[in-house]
Amino acid sequence: MAGCAGLRQLHLANNPVREAVCDQWFADLDRAVTGLVTDAVFWYPGAKRTSASDAPWSSLKAKGYVMHPF
Repeated sequence: MAGCAGLRQLHLANNPVREAVCDQWFADLDRAVTGLVTDAVFWYPGAKRTSASDAPWSSLKAKGYVMHPF
């Protein structure tokens, strides 16, 4: 997700992905977004996120993303 620091709406909930791919979304976006954001929403496949993405998930939430597992 390099160059995606301006993303404010991510609708990835219905993508048929492996857990590792879902976890990587959070890691990549967390690296790309270096500061606080407003009006940022992330819809993702809740059953595919694992504890491997807990740190970047929490970091994105602290930066202002509203997380919506679907």
